[in-house]
Amino acid sequence: MTTVKHWYVYMAAAVTVAFLVGFFWDQTPIPPNQIPWNSNTSLEWNDFQGTPPQTTPYSAATGYYLGYKDLVWRQYFVDNVCTFVISSVDVDAYVDRTLSWVKDGSQSSELLSHEQGHADILHVKALVLGKALWALVGMPHQCPDNDPAKVQQEVEDMVNSIYNPIFDSHDRLQDEYDSDTDHGRNPDEQRRWNQRLSDIFMPPPPNPIIPL
Repeated sequence: MTTVKHWYVYMAAAVTVAFLVGFFWDQTPIPPNQIPWNSNTSLEWNDFQGTPPQTTPYSAATGYYLGYKDLVWRQYFVDNVCTFVISSVDVDAYVDRTLSWVKDGSQSSELLSHEQGHADILHVKALVLGKALWALVGMPHQCPDNDPAKVQQEVEDMVNSIYNPIFDSHDRLQDEYDSDTDHGRNPDEQRRWNQRLSDIFMPPPPNPIIPL
């Protein structure tokens, strides 16, 4: 079993209304430094427990992780043909309190709201990743060889072919968010992103059909 991990910390200097929706609750104990992507919990300043870098020009940073876990597969034979199936794989995504920090005197509601936007984007991409990964579960595939090591590599390649582009898309979206909003210092662009994220979590109702 393999878990692919990429750590990223995004900086911000100052606005987003967040509505986190909880899905697919994990029953395993949650480490105290982690805020799961599906926790339905908004960020608070006491979640920012890291130490700010001395040379950074930014006022705060949200550290988070996006990956996958619990990758399990099994190999069997059907009419003497080697077959494998992925029996489980799950999203592993969370905000890391120990990698998140804020400078003293910078704990404004506007800055916290902007940082929440980074957590919301993580949530959105975790949902996308989960949908794509869960579609792999239970689908039979012919083994590249009877060698379990080669099957293991095939499984990992299959999962990573889905994971990697979604992670890259997530990375680009986080960059776009900070660039558009100037790390929260452009209020007009921040409001546009606020609405964009809000509409993802709470889509507006469709326009009613009004008879002529």
